Amino acid sequence: MKCRLVRVYYFRDYLNTMPDIAKEYENIKIRLAVENPYDKGREKYQAGKEDFVLSKINEARLWAKFGKV
Repeated sequence: MKCRLVRVYYFRDYLNTMPDIAKEYENIKIRLAVENPYDKGREKYQAGKEDFVLSKINEARLWAKFGKV
């Protein structure tokens, strides 16, 4: 649980510092919401964000660890 929470913080801080990446994430979320309006359990919405989020969490971890450029 703690490790997951740390990744969430890295991701949040990274998005707050990188407006272009935050905008890309916003656009993905909007597109998925529009494409899946009846996705009650949000499975398609969550799955659609997964690759982006995982790749950015890795970038965010490196950014936090080795320098906030």
